[in-house]
Amino acid sequence: MRLSLLPLFLASCAGPTLPPPPPPEQGEQSRELEQGHLLLFPSTEPERLLARPVRLTEDGAWTIADARSPGCEVEVRTVPSKYRIRRRVKLESLTAFSGTFGELLGIEAGFGSATEADIDIENSAVLKADTRGDCDQVYVDQVFVGTGRRKLLAKADAAAKASLIVPGAPGAGVDSKSIVVDETAWESPQAYAFTYREAGSDHGLALRVEMPTSIVEGQEVTLRIESDEAAYLVVYYRDAAGKGAVLWPSHQEQSPMVRPGAPAFLPSASERSAGVRLQAALVEPGQPARETLIVYGFRDQADYARVSPPPGASFEDGTHAAAHLTAQMDELPLQRWTRSIVSYLITPKEPQ
Repeated sequence: MRLSLLPLFLASCAGPTLPPPPPPEQGEQSRELEQGHLLLFPSTEPERLLARPVRLTEDGAWTIADARSPGCEVEVRTVPSKYRIRRRVKLESLTAFSGTFGELLGIEAGFGSATEADIDIENSAVLKADTRGDCDQVYVDQVFVGTGRRKLLAKADAAAKASLIVPGAPGAGVDSKSIVVDETAWESPQAYAFTYREAGSDHGLALRVEMPTSIVEGQEVTLRIESDEAAYLVVYYRDAAGKGAVLWPSHQEQSPMVRPGAPAFLPSASERSAGVRLQAALVEPGQPARETLIVYGFRDQADYARVSPPPGASFEDGTHAAAHLTAQMDELPLQRWTRSIVSYLITPKEPQ
């Protein structure tokens, strides 16, 4: 049996006005704004974002829970703060909720993490959370509200290599080196960024996933996963045509795990004994393809058993399947699971 790497067919009160943050250096790019971390899409319910648990995974992606922890109470303070922000940041700076994770994954899969967000925002206020009760170890403590627009830009050559066409994306380019992947604008004040507060030492489960980011057609690949604590694993992949499949659990690895000091490898020893291999293949001969792996980790076996998909399951819409699993996991406390995304490019073999 062979697997291909899709084809691995893999109550507010007014207060003093805050001054604007210091302007960035000309041309500077960073993973975050001076005042906070950007949302992939603005939120019309900024107060409800406050005190939600938040985590930063090893691949640099932020995750915000869909609700506050039980027993967490919040009093909201609104501080007027008017200034303008204009700059570019990396795609990985953007934070998605479960409802928009599929769109983030589609952009990542089609164009890679080199995609940038070009933002132009008029900030109007900052919402601050005064909390009581149990509000998790790490939670959203400030939300920034304003009007503006956000464009996602990909390099033109990356778009040429990508097999994915993002539904609804504008077709007009912004310059000779970039194209617009997605554009969002809003005229009423909405939440567009946040900061967080650490109230304890438990920052949640962390996974480190290693594999090549560029693979040649026919190359055999092994995925290496490390963690500082025991975790049960689910591994999805999504191909350039949008289809997906489950690599873990498999028929040989019904409950794959990683333990401290003992990395997990996919394929595992038992899978290799059964003839399972991960080998890069192209959807269209001679055409480079960008694919994505999504690795989920769970601290508790009961949580894993609750949400893990059937071994070897496949999906016509791989993005929807991964987003559906993320939505299921949002019902669990955020410190009990994590997610890591790896994007890679499969290139054709050189002619003999």
